[in-house]
Amino acid sequence: MTHSLASTTTGLILGLGVAGAQAADLRVTVENLEPDTGHLMVALYDTEARFDDRVGAVEEIRKPVSGDSVALTFPGLDTGDYAIAAFQDINGNGELDTNLLGVPREPWGFSQDASGGMGPPDFGDAAFPVDGATVDMTIRLNRP
Repeated sequence: MTHSLASTTTGLILGLGVAGAQAADLRVTVENLEPDTGHLMVALYDTEARFDDRVGAVEEIRKPVSGDSVALTFPGLDTGDYAIAAFQDINGNGELDTNLLGVPREPWGFSQDASGGMGPPDFGDAAFPVDGATVDMTIRLNRP
């Protein structure tokens, strides 16, 4: 079987167009940080199970806090629904510190400003779509 140069080129162009349409950047600004203290810890999840268990993040970013906000980018995300969990690790132990009742003692927040009743929110409350276009989002951390 032979393929003409025109059909091969057309197929290649169409294939590249489809692949390019599926990847998008997510730009996130996290606000209400305790200025110039510790690190911002951000995890991006693509499924309810991973978000609920806080394991298997698509990507995790740890960034020093300079000022009262931090800007991050998650490049080249596939089309789908995502959710973010974030906290400011003030004491540098790599964990969100809580009191005896499980209430956070460090600034924390989720995408879509989601909050749970007695614990973290559900994936559906924090989820947002990525559909091939750049997504810009702001998360305002809650202070203890």
